[in-house]
Amino acid sequence: MRRLGSRFSLLAKFASVSLLAIVALGLVVGRSFQMTIQEQSQARATESAALIARAGIQPRIPTDDLRNEFSDDAIRSTDQKLESRITQQQIESVTVWNGDLDVIYSTDHDRIGERTRSTSDLERALDGHVATSMTEEDGKNSESLIHVFMPLRDSSSSPVAVVEVEFPFQPAAVSFGGEQRTLFIMLFGGLALIYAIMFFTVARASRTLRKQASETKHQALHDPLTGLHNRSYFRERVEQAVLHGKAGGERTCLMLIDLDRFKEVNDTLGHHNGDQLLRQIGTRLKNELRDSDTVARLGGDEFGVLLRNVADTTQVVRTAERILTCLKQPLFFMGLTLDVGASIGISLFPDHARDVDALLQRADVAMYVAKETHSGYEFYTADRDQNSLRRLALGSELSKAIQNKEVILYYQPKADMHTGRVIGVEALARWKHAYRGIVPPDEFIPLAEQTQLIRPLTINLLDEAIRQCAVWNKKGLNLKVAVNLSSRNLLDLTLPEEVARLLNKWQVDPALLELEITESTIMSDARRALTVLSTLNSMGVGLAIDDFGTGFSSLSYLKRLPVKEIKMDKSFVMKMAMDENDAAIVRSTIDLSHNLGLRVVAEGVETEAIWNQLTKLGCDLAQGYYLNRPVPPEDLEAWLRDWQNKMTPSVPPMDSEDWERSLLG
Repeated sequence: MRRLGSRFSLLAKFASVSLLAIVALGLVVGRSFQMTIQEQSQARATESAALIARAGIQPRIPTDDLRNEFSDDAIRSTDQKLESRITQQQIESVTVWNGDLDVIYSTDHDRIGERTRSTSDLERALDGHVATSMTEEDGKNSESLIHVFMPLRDSSSSPVAVVEVEFPFQPAAVSFGGEQRTLFIMLFGGLALIYAIMFFTVARASRTLRKQASETKHQALHDPLTGLHNRSYFRERVEQAVLHGKAGGERTCLMLIDLDRFKEVNDTLGHHNGDQLLRQIGTRLKNELRDSDTVARLGGDEFGVLLRNVADTTQVVRTAERILTCLKQPLFFMGLTLDVGASIGISLFPDHARDVDALLQRADVAMYVAKETHSGYEFYTADRDQNSLRRLALGSELSKAIQNKEVILYYQPKADMHTGRVIGVEALARWKHAYRGIVPPDEFIPLAEQTQLIRPLTINLLDEAIRQCAVWNKKGLNLKVAVNLSSRNLLDLTLPEEVARLLNKWQVDPALLELEITESTIMSDARRALTVLSTLNSMGVGLAIDDFGTGFSSLSYLKRLPVKEIKMDKSFVMKMAMDENDAAIVRSTIDLSHNLGLRVVAEGVETEAIWNQLTKLGCDLAQGYYLNRPVPPEDLEAWLRDWQNKMTPSVPPMDSEDWERSLLG
């Protein structure tokens, strides 16, 4: 409400300021019109006064009378001449002075013979110039008058007298102000119309902006598939609960829920129907919880529940059992009755951990225990966390390993299935531990993501991959290098800037770098991820979707992502020779991708039979042990030199010119 009030006040301020500006403009223009009317009225009065003086007074009065006083005949003649004008209120009065400033004639006869003090207007007229002035109305019984002082000349053309003619201003203003008044009305009407249009336009834009802001906020905090809160919002809520718990002793429960047998349903009915199923499950979870509880979809078929102010474990158990009961209820879908259970891992603050990452990690441990034991739900216990000590030790060592560049890259080749040319490699991280040996990425990448080390780790790996690409460039091996990104990388708006810096550092063409992402990484914050990906794409960096087919919104996001390539998950490729369903998925994926103008890479190509089958289906690129396993860069170069001689008969032979082109990309 505060934000809405703020936005409304902004609209009110705009309305007030713009209204004041328009009124001020109108007043200025009105004042200008008024001055114009006054000037024109004075000009017309001057013309009339000249006519009266030259035609009505001077020709009828002897020169001697102009120097002294009008004779009775001259007074009567002049009165007759002016009578009609005075009667019609065309003039107010006429006064004539001689050179000594004695009144020698006036329509007010009582003034004749009166001695008048000199004024600037009289002096100016005696000098032979026309003088005009105006007196403003003073009270109800008076009105504004225009005074015109005209010199009267004798035969020598020298002024011998001055005639003052007073005109009422209002008739002149009416005479000259008609057109201006009409224009004035049109102007103010136009300004009022402009103001109304501006006000309603801004008001409409304000409503649209409020609506867009509300939608953007909702999208930033909610999962687009189920409508539940997303991972980032859930984490914020857990952080708030931990802070309240530390301040006030509030007990908090964190649950991680993973669906059982969902992959079977997803693989059988397809991802679209799997998405529909997730929506139904999300609705059930929401209906079983209190308004004060938080439920979120964390990604895939994993959900999170946060219970605030927990009294005891009995309350937690009742909630967990209620969730399991609602999920065990049959789901009627596409004419089928589906039974999808769940496993729940539970951790408590402050019983099991006192920070967010530890709570999530221990709930995850408990969830896997629940899956293994098929118990439905499990509380975290340290004795069941078989990997906790190892993971804790690795976590403390990872920061130093990144600084010392103990995390290295192996490279696995990717080949064109139609020509056999090696067109690129995928860079795969390995931790060369001092006494544990090679630590696989599945163990330390999640640790890096949980401990905020994923950014320096990714920058180090990108630096090494681009450096190696530059080395191969100098050797004539124009290979594209692909590097994997995590979900946290896609939320880092500075990532494109870092990539540009590294490309410039090693003088590598952006087209030789490819970044691989998974569908699940995009789902954590789709809007922000799309911003980062669009920037990278505009730089010329290639983008590919890794593990395609394992996510849950493939089609809805595929058309929006600026990707050039998709990589089919090896789980489908490795079994396609024996499983018709997997073969159908692979064939459909290839057709769909080609229709969208995308290249297809098959991961997990381990046999010649799979290679041949994929070639017939029109797959573009292959990666897997059939070519070579991930190896250090020097071993890859040796393998590339031997690759031509070791090509199988299923791959068309290449002459030396083709082979040179394959090495040069």
